[in-house]
Amino acid sequence: MNTYNRCAHLLNGGMLAVLWGWSLWVFDHLPDRIPMHFDAAGIPDRWGAASWGNWLLVPLTALGLAAMMYGIAWGVSHIPPKHINMPRKDRFLVLPPEAQGRVVGVLRAMMYWLTVPMVVIFMVAQFSMYAAARGQGTLLSGAMVWVIVAMLIIEVLITIGFMWWLYRFIEQLSASTPEA
Repeated sequence: MNTYNRCAHLLNGGMLAVLWGWSLWVFDHLPDRIPMHFDAAGIPDRWGAASWGNWLLVPLTALGLAAMMYGIAWGVSHIPPKHINMPRKDRFLVLPPEAQGRVVGVLRAMMYWLTVPMVVIFMVAQFSMYAAARGQGTLLSGAMVWVIVAMLIIEVLITIGFMWWLYRFIEQLSASTPEA
């Protein structure tokens, strides 16, 4: 595993651990009701009982989506190359298996790095639920909205950046492979 992927794994694992640890730690300090949904203005518009199921729904969803992203990254390494959708697929398919493996490594890295801002969004959502439940204002309507918007923009930029990198990487590998 390269340092680039290791960094993504540490960020994802660390943030999920913080999200879970903090959520479990503050559960006993929750009031009887917690917000379950926020409207477009950032105001809680649905409330539920402060049960373990309701409170841990956000961390469970974050963990499930992170597992799905890592599952996709694993899966892309274990399916035939002809079933992988990517830019310059025609050139990718004529690359030797070693070069195809390097390209698939870029796809795996993209999935790992797309998970980072996604987990941040869930951390912000859980913190906002806690703040609103405790009557500490609706943080979702202020700076937290900008954090979520920034993370969504980062998701798009990560995707565009990796696709551009992948396109250029396949072109470079194709040019250096005699039979491509």
